[in-house]
Amino acid sequence: MMLGHREFDDLIAAGCRSCAGQFLRAWAILPGSLMVSGGEPVSSVKWSYERDDIHDLVYRVECRDCAAVLYERSDCPKCGAAGSLGRVLGPGHGPTPPLQCPQCEYEDLRLSAQIRAYHEFLHRRFSRRVCAATLGEPGFQVYQIDCPSCEHTVASTQAHACIACGRSSLLKKLR
Repeated sequence: MMLGHREFDDLIAAGCRSCAGQFLRAWAILPGSLMVSGGEPVSSVKWSYERDDIHDLVYRVECRDCAAVLYERSDCPKCGAAGSLGRVLGPGHGPTPPLQCPQCEYEDLRLSAQIRAYHEFLHRRFSRRVCAATLGEPGFQVYQIDCPSCEHTVASTQAHACIACGRSSLLKKLR
C-alpha cells in the first residue's frame, strides 16, 4: 500500500510507536543521475525529484533508536507491481554503461537511475538524504544513458519496462 502525502506526514509527525523516538529513517527508491567517464563514476548523484514528493517512493519507515518498522511495503514504488520490491533492491537489470559513446566516442556519459536512498527525519523535520547504493551495487537501477556531447541516447529501458523493477510494460497492457 502506497502512502499518501498526508499519511506520510502523519507517520513522521507521530514518531515511533514503540519507543517514542523522534529519529526516523524513510527508505525510498529515488530518481537521480550522475556522470561516468570510461565507465567509472566521476560525479556525485544529482537528484531529480522534489523532497515533498518522497511519500509515494517510500517502501519502508523505521525508527533509528529502536529499529522498529513503522511502515513497509513489498510492491514496486514506481509501477506498483505486487512483490517486486526485491527486484528493485536487487542487482541491476538495466543497461551497463559503455566506456564511451558509440556514436561520437566521447568518454563522459550521463546515467539516469532509480537509486536506493533514505531520508532521515529528526523531531518531525527533514534532517538529511543519504545515497545508499552506488553504480554496480544492488539498488542502483540504471534506466537511461545519454551522451552530453552529441545528445545521443546510448541506451534506454523506458519504452518496454518499469525503470525501477524491470517489469515488462506489456504486462500492464494485457490487463
